[in-house]
Amino acid sequence: MVPFNVLLILLTCVASSASDFDYPWVTADGSSPSRKLNTSSFNITAAIAEMKKKPVRTRDGPTLVSRSWKRFVVSRGATVTLNCTVLEAGDVSVSWSRNKEVLTNGRYRYTSDDRISPMHEAGSCDYGLRFVRVQPEDSAVYKCHVGTEPEQVAAVNLVVIDAYSVIFGASEVSVAAGGTLYLLCMVLQVSDIPEYILWYRDNTVIDYTKESISVKTEEDTRSSELQVRNINFTDSGNYTCQPSNAIPANVIVHVFKAPTQGGQTGLQGVVCHVSPTVTWEGQTRSTP
Repeated sequence: MVPFNVLLILLTCVASSASDFDYPWVTADGSSPSRKLNTSSFNITAAIAEMKKKPVRTRDGPTLVSRSWKRFVVSRGATVTLNCTVLEAGDVSVSWSRNKEVLTNGRYRYTSDDRISPMHEAGSCDYGLRFVRVQPEDSAVYKCHVGTEPEQVAAVNLVVIDAYSVIFGASEVSVAAGGTLYLLCMVLQVSDIPEYILWYRDNTVIDYTKESISVKTEEDTRSSELQVRNINFTDSGNYTCQPSNAIPANVIVHVFKAPTQGGQTGLQGVVCHVSPTVTWEGQTRSTP
């Protein structure tokens, strides 16, 4: 009987010497050996080494592939969907819990909190937990459980923070009658774009249809700019910037009569410059 190492050498020599050799075995793709094979690039050593590799063992049954997040930070009022992906779940239960309270199981809700709903379609490998209008008190560790033995669990620490808004500048602003008022409001620590940012004066929504009033809202910067031209004494009051998903900000606006003595200047408006440092300056105009 020919030793294996000798056979290996012989096969290697044949492979290197014969560029077109009809191998007497079925080829790797299962085709018949009737066709000629170009053996100039055939490496019998590599082929045998590949055959000796141990097959990779795969896990049978339901497999949880979702990772465990350390923290998931959102702002108050946001809508959150926590996802849990389970392969080949079959009839195994997949549930969500919070502080040992079962919230959902499969497509069914167990909690009385109607803000929570399961997100799962038949045949899908995704088992989501949808949470609308989240509040800071909803902050907790949420866990996805796969009912295998042993149990598979993925966890996420949901942190709900209070977003807030700021109106740049002082808490009280004085503007000369006939001048222009500029107010810039920005929403900070917010995870979702506000559905709206409304401006109020003395708890009443300002009249956006007035020609003297213009509002410019930017989604990218979560900001809103209010401009009141030709301001008069009736425009004095408490101005509030109210985003849909953040704590409001307010500023007191005083309108005063500009000096009319010759050569003096009257304050026409207030301009906010947003930069690494926030500064305010007054626009001026000469009065007769």
